[in-house]
Amino acid sequence: MYPWDVSWLAREVGRSTPKHTLSAAILKGASWQTPSWQANRRVAFMRTDETAAPNFWMCEDVQIRFEQTARKLEQAIQTAESVQNKIPKSYQTIFGKSIEELKAFRIRVLAYAYHLRETNLANLIRGASQYGLEINKKNIEELRAVMVKDQQNMGAEEPIGAAIRMLDTDPKKFLKTYFLPWAQSGKNQDWADWGSAANWTITSPNEYFEKK
Repeated sequence: MYPWDVSWLAREVGRSTPKHTLSAAILKGASWQTPSWQANRRVAFMRTDETAAPNFWMCEDVQIRFEQTARKLEQAIQTAESVQNKIPKSYQTIFGKSIEELKAFRIRVLAYAYHLRETNLANLIRGASQYGLEINKKNIEELRAVMVKDQQNMGAEEPIGAAIRMLDTDPKKFLKTYFLPWAQSGKNQDWADWGSAANWTITSPNEYFEKK
């Protein structure tokens, strides 16, 4: 269920942070620009480039797979906690740490799912506005609900609190401020710079991207 095949960086979920950017999700690929690397990785991964925005349907497909993963992890956590007291004492410590790992994994998977859904909903709303179509109020309602869940998952009031308040008071300004697409900045990727958790979060751009 977990979409390991979306990108080489998907395997680095343990280094990521649930506090993603509030720009559009991009599903970062990872690749060296050599024929051998490109040929081999394109066989295995949906994303190898580091810059081009994924289309709506790829975002939705990966989002649903992250959600499925989170649901299965929740079932595993509930089962593990229900039998935790029955585990032999010699295994209690390692068993408890395994539950902590499952919980941390679920938080990060949900962060990816929420960011992708927020991006698609914002694009739907923005697209309707740009073409003079009536905005679907259900899209606004769902976007707000997802952002509230995302806020809880991040474990912090801000920065997403400010985005929620702006969505409530000025939706047009919100669409001009949040979940906007990014473009390649023109800088070359330096793998020595991948030390921070934010750089391992595959839905968030890093310094190699800039706002359009």
